[in-house]
Amino acid sequence: MPTGTGSPTGPPRSGRTRLGYFPKTEDVPGVVAGHVRGALGLAEDVEQAAARSAKRHREFVRDRLGVVYDAGRVRRVAEAIRQAVQAKDDPADLINVALAERGAGPSSRLR
Repeated sequence: MPTGTGSPTGPPRSGRTRLGYFPKTEDVPGVVAGHVRGALGLAEDVEQAAARSAKRHREFVRDRLGVVYDAGRVRRVAEAIRQAVQAKDDPADLINVALAERGAGPSSRLR
């Protein structure tokens, strides 16, 4: 079984699970989109979902994974990183800023 596709007894992992975020549709390589179309039995001319459908799909995945999206919290972490990048250039320092801003406990996972 290829890496990242789940286990023989479990469902395949979504890109969100593996990456930690939903990639922009235009950032998904054509070969990946083609594979998904093929796995779902869709015709080659089937295009990406409309923005409204994509939003619903993200909500379904978050619900399935038990992920809560908190836009305000995400913005606070992003702002802390934006401010820190003015004085720090090491990615590890920026990761530490994000971790400090969001809290350290498992219940405070940024999603």
